[in-house]
Amino acid sequence: MRKCFLPILLCILLTIPGCASHIADDAPELIEPSGTAAASSPVIRGEFCTTEVYEGFVTPDVTELSFDRDGTIWQISVGSGCYVNEGDLLVKLNTKEEEEKAVELEAELELLRSDYEYTKAVHENRKEYLRTELKQTAEANGTNSAEYQLKQIDLEESDLAYAKSEKDLESSISQKEQTLAAIEQQIALGAITAEHAGYFYLSSDITEDAYVQKGKTICCITKDDSLMFTCSYLDEADLKNCALSALIGGVSYEISYVPLSEEERSALYFTDERDRSLFTFLPDADLSSLSAGNTGFLIVNGHMLDDALQVPINALFADSSGKYVYVMEEGTKKRQDVTVGASNGIMTVIEEGLNEEDIVYVQQ
Repeated sequence: MRKCFLPILLCILLTIPGCASHIADDAPELIEPSGTAAASSPVIRGEFCTTEVYEGFVTPDVTELSFDRDGTIWQISVGSGCYVNEGDLLVKLNTKEEEEKAVELEAELELLRSDYEYTKAVHENRKEYLRTELKQTAEANGTNSAEYQLKQIDLEESDLAYAKSEKDLESSISQKEQTLAAIEQQIALGAITAEHAGYFYLSSDITEDAYVQKGKTICCITKDDSLMFTCSYLDEADLKNCALSALIGGVSYEISYVPLSEEERSALYFTDERDRSLFTFLPDADLSSLSAGNTGFLIVNGHMLDDALQVPINALFADSSGKYVYVMEEGTKKRQDVTVGASNGIMTVIEEGLNEEDIVYVQQ
């Protein structure tokens, strides 16, 4: 992981000569090296934090798109990096079999609906004819005659026969309509369209004839009105309880870490450098001067303490028994073993062994 420290931090470090080599492997007694200046420093109490800086850049937020069914890629309609508008067809699965079946079902449904309308018309005509006969029989022989009773039975049987035929046709039509709707849904699920305008990026492992599974990220579209900050992947555990900011163009922006799954990280921009960390700007941040591609630095302030005992890092020594300092007492130097905490390259936290009023020897 590539790290870059701010110039101001480098300047501070350069003012402490020998800070990288002040800890000796074995120093039971302090012997002043010839030509080396010595100084002292009070043990201070105050705020403390570690600071790490990482290169990054502003990136547009993206909408990741996937199919809601398995299938084989048949058509990629847009080239990666092209601008698309809402509703544009982006990628399509091979749904030829479903489309052919849908055409067959539509033809069968058309015939069934025609049969339904024809049967209904025939029944209405026959029913009108039987009613006319029934009326004529009633006028000629009366409603109690056998002839009238037979005509009435004919009318009732015709209604019953039509009702059964109508029910069977409606059932067949309903079943085929449901089957057609399911097939059309599968066809619709086989197409990815742009949910909004933006730049289109296709996963590098997606080609025509490639088999894809449901839910796998196929492509993404940038959101023109939403910016984020990204840098090389950082472990989420290293960012807990840290204050995060992005320094871009000399302006500091507060940001928040966006936890990502492995699949989401691998989908980001589909470049060779797939694992990256993402951060969102705070909702009230003024981003009017920012645009995608602006470079900057991620500032991670960790181990933040409001009230910590601290000494300069070049006040510390070490031998086989552990870390220690020299406490200045009436012009003499007395060894004092200490337990140390976090260090930021300039100051080190002292957890045990010193008091705030102590003065420690500092080698310069």
